[in-house]
Amino acid sequence: MVRTAAPPTAPPERPAPHRRQLLAIGLLVAAFLVFFPTKQLVAQKMRMHRLEARLVELQRNNEELEAEVRRMQDPQELEILARERLGLVKPGEDAYM
Repeated sequence: MVRTAAPPTAPPERPAPHRRQLLAIGLLVAAFLVFFPTKQLVAQKMRMHRLEARLVELQRNNEELEAEVRRMQDPQELEILARERLGLVKPGEDAYM
């Protein structure tokens, strides 16, 4: 009997080194494309929250100033301020310190 040699079996195919490099580069690019926009989104949301808080603060300050303007248009309030801050008196009154 003649034995014939079985055809050699090929070892499992390994990706070529350049395929691994391409795969690694592709994964890095994909990670960068996901990470960078996410980082920007988080930074923009933080900035937006800070600006909204500042807006609320400025609106409150504006309301206080508007109330003060309304008070300053009242003649009685102006008289009180003139007496307290400037020491002014009406004619015929005596000022005491």
